[in-house]
Amino acid sequence: MSLRYLRPWILRDFERRLDAALIHYAYVRPHSALGAQVPIEVYYGIRGHLPRPATPPRGRADEPSPEIPFDVAFLDPENRGLPVLVPRAA
Repeated sequence: MSLRYLRPWILRDFERRLDAALIHYAYVRPHSALGAQVPIEVYYGIRGHLPRPATPPRGRADEPSPEIPFDVAFLDPENRGLPVLVPRAA
């Protein structure tokens, strides 16, 4: 049996996180259904308020993957929850 401690939410913290999520959704995150524009550009006609995001580089199938200097561990391995990056020993 495992005991879990869940900290109660504080309204101020919840509102702050919700505001950040809505700002990101409306001003930063491009949407494929909107032609890679953000909602603020489409609905209010505001153009060019942020630089266009660059597509992250992708590897090719014939190229080896780069060496990653860490392993992924989980604080809750049973449910694979709470991932943690663990540096590899040199």
